[in-house]
Amino acid sequence: MKFFIAVLLIGAHQSTALPVLSGHDLLAAMLGTTEDVQFAPVAPVRVPTTRAPTTATPTNAPTPSPTTSTTVFPSAVPSVYTDGWDPTVFPYPTQPTFSGLTAAQVAAIKADITALVPFDQVGRTSTCSRSGQGCTDFLAGLVQLAFHDAGTYDKTTGTGGPDGCIDLNIDENKGLKWITSVIAPVFRKHSSVISYADFVVLAANTAIYVASGNAVTLPFNWGRTNGDDCAIADHDKLPQAKKSLSHTQDVFVTRMGLTLQDITALMGAHTIGRAEDANSGYSGAWDTTSAVWDNRYYSEMVGRPWVREVRWVNGNQHFDWREPNTQTLMLNTDMSLAFEIGDPDPNNGANTCRVGGGNSCARQTAGSNALVDSYIADQSKWFADFSVAWQKLTELKWEGKLAAPGQARPGALATPTPTATPTTATNPPTRAPTVSRRG
Repeated sequence: MKFFIAVLLIGAHQSTALPVLSGHDLLAAMLGTTEDVQFAPVAPVRVPTTRAPTTATPTNAPTPSPTTSTTVFPSAVPSVYTDGWDPTVFPYPTQPTFSGLTAAQVAAIKADITALVPFDQVGRTSTCSRSGQGCTDFLAGLVQLAFHDAGTYDKTTGTGGPDGCIDLNIDENKGLKWITSVIAPVFRKHSSVISYADFVVLAANTAIYVASGNAVTLPFNWGRTNGDDCAIADHDKLPQAKKSLSHTQDVFVTRMGLTLQDITALMGAHTIGRAEDANSGYSGAWDTTSAVWDNRYYSEMVGRPWVREVRWVNGNQHFDWREPNTQTLMLNTDMSLAFEIGDPDPNNGANTCRVGGGNSCARQTAGSNALVDSYIADQSKWFADFSVAWQKLTELKWEGKLAAPGQARPGALATPTPTATPTTATNPPTRAPTVSRRG
């Protein structure tokens, strides 16, 4: 599925300044539009100028003409960057050993990620329109990147999980190549203080903060290290959209070690983003405010008339649900949270029930149904449950090994306190006795 982006690239040196490249043209090309896309301003990166030492007798040199730094707009993402690393190909460059990550460094990274958001409504500079395509793709893409990274975890083997190692060649990740290219320059800028595995999680947290109108701040701990076996770890691990609740539980509960409440809360991430046939074989946004982090995913799942579709895309059969008025989309894995759509999975395409019409689907008897209703009634409850579930998901296999910004990781060697050089005690010299003289 696709959910995603805007871009900032670094170009060649000009004079003493290193210009920052805007992704304006690239984003427009990716979105297939010629409409103007607005970016928050990003300060240019400047390279310090090395000055030659002055002589004892200064001379009056002619004053150079002032030069203007030019911002270059690339027409395409270069396949290989200047240091030889293509962000869509693994493994990543050698990861340095990090001694810590401060709150100020986290704030700087979040600011640079936010500067990439293509705020897409005239007059808006810090918030997204309700269903703006630029925000929808970029913000949801960041969340999907972290979700698909963590969603490969296997508690039995200890493989996969949130390690920054995402196989971009599998079908589930087809739409993520361009977002890795877009965020690569920001990662490069901060790669001396944060691993890519941590960066992917922090980028997703930032996206949710922006999409929620700055209402949802998710906990973030640092200390993940990068994986290097993406193809093996990611193979056939993510949930299959055509299946239903029993399959989702097999993936999230049995294999990953999460709970039904975690599943129901995490699926709400579909409240932002949209699917595209070219990537997943599905098409459409999940709700009518696809760039806003809200509980409409749940309320529209239950409250709108959904009709089941059987579609053939690229020779593959797909089952999905279409809302005839808004043309929004639900997958079997979504609808099975609230409705009995045909478990077990081999029969999940045979049930032709519909929601809000004749032959209506029965409500799901599993505990997820009650959770869906609770999230419809109280958005803050979903925010809270999602926060807990998201932290669990993004810290799988790192339990007890991460630390909050400004703190050392558990088990990390503390900087030794210098000890004074030991001295050997010596007895003071014995004074010679004095003789009292009488006069």
